[in-house]
Amino acid sequence: MKKDILKKFDRKKQLMVSPFALALSACGGGGGEKSELTPSLSPVRRIDPTNDDLIDMVTSGSYYRSSESTPIFYGLAHGHYGEQWENPEEVAKVLQDVMSEFPKYADIDLEYAGIFASPNAASDAGVSVIMSFDNIIFKQGGSTSNWHVFYPHADDNDYGVKQIGGDLYLNFHGPIWKANSQADFEDILTQNDVAKAMILNGMSNTLGLKGTYHKTSERPEISETEFADNSEDYTYSVSHIPNDTLSDDVGNTLGIYDILGLVYLYGPATNVNVGDSFYDLSDAAAYTVISDSAGNDTVSFSSTSRDVYIALSDFKLTHSLYTPLVDLHVGGGAINYGTPTEIEIGFIGNIENITTGSGDDWVITNASDNVIKAGAGDDLIILSEGADIIYGGSGADRFVAQFVGGDLNYIAKNTIIKDFEIGVDSLEVTDGSSELVYSRNSDGYALYTNDAGVNVVLEGVEGNILMIA
Repeated sequence: MKKDILKKFDRKKQLMVSPFALALSACGGGGGEKSELTPSLSPVRRIDPTNDDLIDMVTSGSYYRSSESTPIFYGLAHGHYGEQWENPEEVAKVLQDVMSEFPKYADIDLEYAGIFASPNAASDAGVSVIMSFDNIIFKQGGSTSNWHVFYPHADDNDYGVKQIGGDLYLNFHGPIWKANSQADFEDILTQNDVAKAMILNGMSNTLGLKGTYHKTSERPEISETEFADNSEDYTYSVSHIPNDTLSDDVGNTLGIYDILGLVYLYGPATNVNVGDSFYDLSDAAAYTVISDSAGNDTVSFSSTSRDVYIALSDFKLTHSLYTPLVDLHVGGGAINYGTPTEIEIGFIGNIENITTGSGDDWVITNASDNVIKAGAGDDLIILSEGADIIYGGSGADRFVAQFVGGDLNYIAKNTIIKDFEIGVDSLEVTDGSSELVYSRNSDGYALYTNDAGVNVVLEGVEGNILMIA
């Protein structure tokens, strides 16, 4: 994600904004308290290719139907050929933690069903999705894969397993684990971040996603798409995490490609952080995603002196950068972009307000009513639609009333800048925008408009700042 928005806001157009990376969310996998449900196998739906690069690249062609009353039941199973977990309860905790990622972004109802004697026993109990492991067949077949996964439709060899669609089988002898015993194997799965990320990757496939490197007869791999340049960046897809070492520093959340694919299949989450939420990312030290369904929300970087580059979530970014087939507010950025200490940030769902610290920050607003409070430093703020209140803070700040770049057009249609400093700050438009025209509003303050719809008031300023050299 990290180069996409940057390409849209080029320095040569007087602008730059950070990358989008993509999880910080209060939502869990099973939601709140529910009445006890009887497990039953979930119906599988198939989908035809869409001819959209991103959606076809990350979907397998099938998924499960689910609702609150008919969730997708999942569980942990001992092996099909007698393999036994030594500490299944601890492995099951990891599985539940992994599965809690999916409802943070999509309207998918998942219900943990427990631990089963075998994959067939799980299927007989009405469990559609399971994680198990194999210590026999894959080794006999010479498999060097770390795991084998079966999409919901399960057209592959079923190895004698009933309802194998939706199953993930970890290969005990996979080269990444290097386990000398069952205890070693389970310690790796329960204590290692890369192992957890690999389980997340595998379980995403059980729900209908596919890795971007995997090509089918109808669906491309990433090298065949416009997204090929991002094939090694795990913030775009969890499937990009290297599977040859357990020592990598990786995140344990889905990437933006995965999230958009999941939302295409199941719809966007509607009940994640629905109040007026406040997120303080001043001390963010790792790849972070905020998922938020509703409310008037604020993200703060107020206590940091690091440079913050951030774009508030917007449909126009989703459709321009990724896919027009998913209506999801996507945004994000980075702290200390382009440096060895870069920390990537992502937004899923609408975020209205931003507060920054004392760095030289870049903020892109969105179509909601925004309150932007930039602190000290020389900041760039790209204004847009919505009734926006803007504070630039101290420093030489640049306010962009209209940005035109490629298929993106940001227009400040109802903006009040509260603390514009004459001779220090600037109000401008990018190349290709209409010229600003000065007048005064009913309060006598400087008002700037153009024929594209710009309407910006400089509160407390009466003269024409455009006449000041």
